[in-house]
Amino acid sequence: LREKRELLDKEYNDAKERGEHLEVHSRDRDEINKKMDQISEELRTIHGLEFTEYFIEENKIPIDITFSKLSDNDKNRIKYDRELYVTEINCMGLEAKKIYINIFTLLNSAGKILNKQEIRNGVYYESELYKALSEFNLNNKNWRKLYGKVSNVSKDLELLLKMLSLAYYSDINELEKLNLKELDFPFNWSNIMLGFSENTQTGDASSYIRDLKMFFDSLNNIEKLSAKAGCNMAVLEALFVATNKRKINKKIDVLVISELGEGKKHEFPKIASNKDSVNKRLEAADKIVMGMEEFSIFLGDACNG
Repeated sequence: LREKRELLDKEYNDAKERGEHLEVHSRDRDEINKKMDQISEELRTIHGLEFTEYFIEENKIPIDITFSKLSDNDKNRIKYDRELYVTEINCMGLEAKKIYINIFTLLNSAGKILNKQEIRNGVYYESELYKALSEFNLNNKNWRKLYGKVSNVSKDLELLLKMLSLAYYSDINELEKLNLKELDFPFNWSNIMLGFSENTQTGDASSYIRDLKMFFDSLNNIEKLSAKAGCNMAVLEALFVATNKRKINKKIDVLVISELGEGKKHEFPKIASNKDSVNKRLEAADKIVMGMEEFSIFLGDACNG
């Protein structure tokens, strides 16, 4: 039940970051919580046990195997009386990281399932890009004000990587439209973040971090942004790509950005994860950046980025 609830929460949080809403989530989660409460109550009233994550049944008798509650003899047996087998896999060549990801994905079938982000972070964590991105994530003041407290599952880091990946695979086409480039793989967010991570693992990361710093340092009025209004990250990432590709560095009013969206003061394409939707967001952001709308997100002169 706990694993099912964690999966539901992950689906809900991922959809929320995309600007989507899963109505079924709350109902399903409430049902799981009720069942877990019932189990906890039965353990307390019938067996005198507190429900923990480390609970098993033996001959229909509940047993709490939380390590701290075991006898000294059992603790010592777990600590010392066992062998631990470790398999080391060393991959060589240019695509070694991709091979590691495939191996992790194939083995990722039991226990607490890792999501694609966690696998990718585990494989590329030593790259210069990931090191620099981690430092930026923790230390850029405007980004921290905008996102909030540091995510213990690296959701904030993932959003920054997503912005850079989208910029990497986007460009101004021959029709002067900002669109995704022609890709040699199926479009989805996981693929473009993996491709970006793979292609930049050995290069200098400073230019990417400089682009992020220039954009976030240009954001103004963050402290005036109400928690309710927020700032849609899908809109923000599209504006980042547009200002980056058009090489525009001006002060940006996040209060106006918060008014962009479907059904809001300033209309913006519906947020979805498919390629057509992403292209529509990029084109809409590009029109805003190029001053082709009746409103402006800019406050004035260029910043000192």
